[in-house]
Amino acid sequence: MCSLGHRGRASLSLLIVALVALLLAGCGDSGSGSATADATTKAHPSGPTEAVLRELGGSGVSGTVLYVKQSSGLPMMKIQLKGLERATGEKQYFMWQMESRHNMVSFASYHVPDGGTLSVNLEPNPESLSFLEDGSTTEFLVTKVNNDDRFFEASEKAPSASDPAQIGEPVARGTFTGPLVGPAGGES
Repeated sequence: MCSLGHRGRASLSLLIVALVALLLAGCGDSGSGSATADATTKAHPSGPTEAVLRELGGSGVSGTVLYVKQSSGLPMMKIQLKGLERATGEKQYFMWQMESRHNMVSFASYHVPDGGTLSVNLEPNPESLSFLEDGSTTEFLVTKVNNDDRFFEASEKAPSASDPAQIGEPVARGTFTGPLVGPAGGES
């Protein structure tokens, strides 16, 4: 039988404490984590938070938006769209998170020089993520803007950033479901 000295017992004790801490933390799959981490990313074992986007008005546009947990910070949004028309110059596609037409948060806009597909990853701002977590804005909308100059001029004159004067032509929409969606969310 091997005998551990004082130093060996201390090292073994530290190893056991570290293993217990890992087991209690659930390796990031469950538990509350720190107050800061819990406020920005809820950790739930029930799967991904996702919106399946369906075409609107015969646009042919469809896709998915998936929140992917990262090792630190906010989750990453993975946006995959297909069926897009070519969008260059003043034409762009805009991405929105919304509750209704008069309560919307814009994420980003993209040109699609060759048409067809768009695949982007972006980190949402903490405010839009909190709207998803509290269940107030659980829809994802993709719009096509044919004249971005007029769009941005109208945006500057809008009374509120969450109530844009113009949004473009809606081409795809879906509802977020999953662990990041708060109790009031997930219903159309």
